[in-house]
Amino acid sequence: QEKKFKKKKKMNSFNQGQMQQQQQSMMYQQQLQVFEDMQRDQGINMFLNVSQKCFNQCVENMRYDYLDDKEKSCIKTCTDKYINFSNKLMMTFSDKMNDM
Repeated sequence: QEKKFKKKKKMNSFNQGQMQQQQQSMMYQQQLQVFEDMQRDQGINMFLNVSQKCFNQCVENMRYDYLDDKEKSCIKTCTDKYINFSNKLMMTFSDKMNDM
């Protein structure tokens, strides 16, 4: 009987260890999902902000339902600058995180 008790005790601690690993894995997956959702939301917000800022800066009148060449060029330059700046900022942030 003592052997059975020791065997059960070992199995219980093994099962508890597995449960803890599963819980930690589930918590990690949940945190990862939250992080991915935040990244997606930030990407959408960046797109909306860039669109609004560049539109306000570049579109001079609303008389036509199309952009003229000057407006198209302005919007392209504006968005390119914003995206390049954001990429440079992310690279700098990533480098700083790696240095820690």
